Amino acid sequence: MDPVRGAPHVSHRHGAGGLWPAAGTGQDLDFHSAEGVSAMHGIDGMRTRVEGAGQLAGLLEAAWDGFSLLASACRECEQRAGGLSAAFAFAAAAAAQGRLILASAPSLPAGYHAETGCEGSVTADLQDVADGLAGLAGVLAAGLSSAARQAADPGDRDACEQAGAEAARVCGLLARDG
Repeated sequence: MDPVRGAPHVSHRHGAGGLWPAAGTGQDLDFHSAEGVSAMHGIDGMRTRVEGAGQLAGLLEAAWDGFSLLASACRECEQRAGGLSAAFAFAAAAAAQGRLILASAPSLPAGYHAETGCEGSVTADLQDVADGLAGLAGVLAAGLSSAARQAADPGDRDACEQAGAEAARVCGLLARDG
């Protein structure tokens, strides 16, 4: 926890079994589901959230959650990826670095250091998951690059530029033609 920014922000929703992490935060991924449909839905939901983020603070929150999802999903996939194991390992490290960089952005809302991600066992086809994660990383790279060009604060500009480069690295590592 960052003493300057305060307690982490984690949103939740009420589900049939009680309190569940909120959809679109990356915490709602269910890699236990048949064919990994829920996992892919969670990745797609995060991509939509990043694409729809408005102001800089909203983009930084969505990017934080997106990097968290990328890092945890890549670590989970690395365990059973065979030939893709190194790609998932390097992508997890780049995603964790991207999230760490975002922590320095002055416009990241105070207290926003939610730990998001996924837990469980990936049942989806790993190449499909890699494609989904690469797509999310590409959207993060584009959004952060655009934010870097428009940010008034040099700290935000640097954080967005550097985190965008890490997102582009993740995309390159996981994309089929990367």
